[in-house]
Amino acid sequence: MFDLSFDAKIIDTPGIKGFGVVDMDKYELGDYFPEFFKLKQHCKFNDCLHLKEPKCAVKEALQNEEISWSRYKSYLQILEGEEETEHYRTDIWNEEDNE
Repeated sequence: MFDLSFDAKIIDTPGIKGFGVVDMDKYELGDYFPEFFKLKQHCKFNDCLHLKEPKCAVKEALQNEEISWSRYKSYLQILEGEEETEHYRTDIWNEEDNE
């Protein structure tokens, strides 16, 4: 594991395609995204999943470009439980989603 200059870590795992999460409650997932965790207290609902709920602080920050679209897409992929291999080494970024 390597510490990066912007307070992040990266793991070099030769031969391993990806990691998954085990037994994580979907309502706790946002807590593992520090920028979501900071904002969740401002969401209208205390069990907000940051999807389609009204007055969601995370979605508002996303629209105001205060948080990264790529981070939100990662959150959605984990939340939706998509298979790691489906997107392995593919570009899932689509700028039309951001307009």
